[in-house]
Amino acid sequence: LLSPGNAVWHLRRGEARHSLREFDRAISDYSEAIRLRPGLSEAWRKRGLSHLFERRPDAAIADCTEAIRLHPKNAEAYHYRGLAWESQGRTDEAIADYGEVIRIEPGRVEGYVNRAGARLLAKDWAGAVADYEKALRIAPPDWPDRKALEQSLRTAREKVK
Repeated sequence: LLSPGNAVWHLRRGEARHSLREFDRAISDYSEAIRLRPGLSEAWRKRGLSHLFERRPDAAIADCTEAIRLHPKNAEAYHYRGLAWESQGRTDEAIADYGEVIRIEPGRVEGYVNRAGARLLAKDWAGAVADYEKALRIAPPDWPDRKALEQSLRTAREKVK
């Protein structure tokens, strides 16, 4: 039964608040879900995402790290933590986390796109080209960001020259 004393109730309300862009209120709900059920990795991951939207990358990294500890195959937690690392200019850590996303979900286009972006920031042009090429190979033909991805690949190829 979902009620205010139930961790899942707070998790779901946090999701609703996050979708309304009420990130601080979402964080409060996720925190309560964690207080009630500390092993609920989903609450840690989602609180990490809300911290990321609030431009608190250290808190996002800490929460996503805990989500990963609780559920090591949580590709989303690696994804969000990679974004947080990248926002701090810590490209090596971001690249490693995006690599974990790819290891866990090899068909996930965003894993390759995000790793390519981090590799560009690290001036690893050839690595970025390889990731963009792989992303284009596995992206569905109607993938909404295909044109932007093709442009990113052209830009990365120019850097290799």
